[in-house]
Amino acid sequence: MSEQDIDIDFLISLVQERPIIWDKSHEHYSDKFRKANEWVAVCKKIFQDYEKFEDQKKNKIGNEVVKKWRSVKDNFFRYVKKNKRKQNIFLSNGTCMCNRSGSRGPLCRPPPVGRTKRSYSRCAGTSGTTRRDLGIHGECGL
Repeated sequence: MSEQDIDIDFLISLVQERPIIWDKSHEHYSDKFRKANEWVAVCKKIFQDYEKFEDQKKNKIGNEVVKKWRSVKDNFFRYVKKNKRKQNIFLSNGTCMCNRSGSRGPLCRPPPVGRTKRSYSRCAGTSGTTRRDLGIHGECGL
């Protein structure tokens, strides 16, 4: 499996579960050893036989996964900056990717029922742009 074969939605969900990877306000964000352990956990979820691989192959796979995450994240923020729209961008599973800084990171869910739009100004409602609208699909994954 190469970098292009990695399911982007699955990768985003795995990274989202691990705030140490993306949350700069996390107490262990700057601890490279803990962060490396979290990336190993992501690799184990993506590649079922990860434990059986040789160390050199594990390193190569780990670097590919991190590279893919950075590419997805950078492309998203580049898109948001270029368009400068205040619209929501939803993945196919309903997850909203917002341009938020701070402890919430780049991923969030639509607001719970009963919350006002004001408290979720960048992630309110269920309308918005989907990955397909952005042209994020195909073999390259972008």
